[in-house]
Amino acid sequence: MLPCSWKECFGIECPTCGAQRSFLELISGNFLESIFLFPALIPFLAVVVLTILHLIHKRLVHPKWIVVLFSITVIVLLVSWIVKFF
Repeated sequence: MLPCSWKECFGIECPTCGAQRSFLELISGNFLESIFLFPALIPFLAVVVLTILHLIHKRLVHPKWIVVLFSITVIVLLVSWIVKFF
């Protein structure tokens, strides 16, 4: 796995630390472990899938849903990053 350059430079975890391990756990079928390592992975993957579907066929997914899900992803990412410090 790739080392986190943010953690090497600043000594603290970056907001996306754990995403690689979480993705590997998700692929392995360990859903709960994946959520524990990086809670924003599932909504992020949903944003990617919806964006691709929207690019393929505009009427399939409304852009509003992509924006809403992206906002949820950012909120989950920031909250989980703040919780790591406490």
